[in-house]
Amino acid sequence: MPESNQFSPILTPIADFLANILRIPGGFFRDILVSIDIATAKGIFIAYFTLLIIWVLTLKKEEVLVTDERTGKTVSLRPYAIAALLSQVIIYLFY
Repeated sequence: MPESNQFSPILTPIADFLANILRIPGGFFRDILVSIDIATAKGIFIAYFTLLIIWVLTLKKEEVLVTDERTGKTVSLRPYAIAALLSQVIIYLFY
């Protein structure tokens, strides 16, 4: 059994009041999101990640380089960012 504390009689009515207020906009947004076709949603996500890949490719070289303070070695983050974004595109294409 969960323990009851001294704040429970006060917080429960407040939580119920807020839940009742948020039920109306929550139902509205749920209805909008349920009406979106799954193919459309997949297309939006694929286009979004594809645009991010293009943006990463167009970044200036100095914006994607990071230098390790201990070793002084400079590494480009561009291939890692592209690999991560491309994996998202592949996931959305196949699933």
